[in-house]
Amino acid sequence: MKKVMVFGTFDIIHPGHEFFLKKAKKLGTYLTVVIARDETVHNLKGSPPRTSEDYRLINLKKFGIANKVILGSLDNKLSVIEKEKPDVIALGYDQKFFVNALRKLNVVKKWKIVRLPSFHAELYKTSKIAPRPPKQIIVVLGIVPKNRRLLLLKRRDPRPAFNGMWELPGGGVEYGETVEQALRREMREETGFHVSVVKQLSGMPSITRSEQKFQIFLIAFVVKVTGGTLRLSDTEATEARWCTIKESLKIRQFALNKKMIRDNIKLLKKYVD
Repeated sequence: MKKVMVFGTFDIIHPGHEFFLKKAKKLGTYLTVVIARDETVHNLKGSPPRTSEDYRLINLKKFGIANKVILGSLDNKLSVIEKEKPDVIALGYDQKFFVNALRKLNVVKKWKIVRLPSFHAELYKTSKIAPRPPKQIIVVLGIVPKNRRLLLLKRRDPRPAFNGMWELPGGGVEYGETVEQALRREMREETGFHVSVVKQLSGMPSITRSEQKFQIFLIAFVVKVTGGTLRLSDTEATEARWCTIKESLKIRQFALNKKMIRDNIKLLKKYVD
């Protein structure tokens, strides 16, 4: 038996997916499809899938081409390969995430990686069939002073452009939360610290990502640690660093983070050198 494996979101199944799956199956005798988890899709694309992972799993099973349909891992995204042991991994024409990691792992494992062609990509692509309406995202950030230094985290991200970037701890405001509730939750999740708000920084810098159709607004606060110890989230950061203002502006950090710091240097100098 020659086993083939493919990965994907398969949000809205269309003729492009059918073409891809049939082409992949011809590469062997047994096709396993790994469905991307909701959380993974959100992290990679900046927005959740249109349908839930359970719905996508059931829908693709009903579609009938694959011999096996399973959910991917939330932790080690490549662990499913170790478990299923495919002979061939087929990639879609536009699949970019995890490709470098696949190739590095393949040096040891020696499976075959095949890039399949597109099928009328100008017509059959989920983002074209069901385009998302533009949306605005509010992101809260925390300035954590300690010994006249501020805390930066080194981002863990499957997207090469974002992975390894330094940033202020924080994240998106969820539905039903106030800004301060979101700040306390994000700080607890990303750093292990319980915090209270000391001062809101002025300004609300934003960036528009036309391709993904969303706009991000930043709101930052100086915070006071009221409990907890520094404990990084394994899925979001690889390293922490305490920096002066000058050091934070020299480090490879997101432009909006730097703008927020630059625009508030006078205020920040009350807490950070």
